[in-house]
Amino acid sequence: MAMCGRYESIGYSTAMDLLDNDPDEIAKLKYSDKSETYEVFPTNSGIIQTDTGYSVMQWGIPKWDKKGHIINGRQETLLEKPFYRKDFTEHRCVILASAFYEWTDSTGRKEKNIITENNQDIIKFAGLYKITDGIPHYVKITQQATPAFEVVHDRLPLMLDDDQISDYLAGADLEQWTKPKMDVQLSWQPVIK
Repeated sequence: MAMCGRYESIGYSTAMDLLDNDPDEIAKLKYSDKSETYEVFPTNSGIIQTDTGYSVMQWGIPKWDKKGHIINGRQETLLEKPFYRKDFTEHRCVILASAFYEWTDSTGRKEKNIITENNQDIIKFAGLYKITDGIPHYVKITQQATPAFEVVHDRLPLMLDDDQISDYLAGADLEQWTKPKMDVQLSWQPVIK
């Protein structure tokens, strides 16, 4: 089952600070109100942290047949699949978000839910990136769901704690990042239209 097809950006003022008020980088993002967040769809751009700092990249790596984009990578196959292996060891990134979305189907119709990480204003998703035709693209890394989250979906993004980011970006301990992180505390609620 596909997952994590949308997420919520970080706030405009935080984005401005992280990107050093660079108007060219900010223009690549979809902010319509300078105080709000926006919903990031595949092929939109998002704010990414790499070992060299913060930048804007496009979400989704173009498929080899040029028919669509790959937006997520399963953590348990990152070292096995040639498509991910080199970039997982050499091109790691952290995707910054304020929330993400999943749909449930408990009543016979799909219901959109917004999910946040408890006690975190900014969620840090583990990711990797590729440069294709001179354009950087990223994917989110997903893991098996925690037991509590399985009522929503069987997978969720791999989320990093602040104290894990530098080790993750430096390429430390490859095996650690191929195992699910089960201590994530999430809250979710239906999106009211």
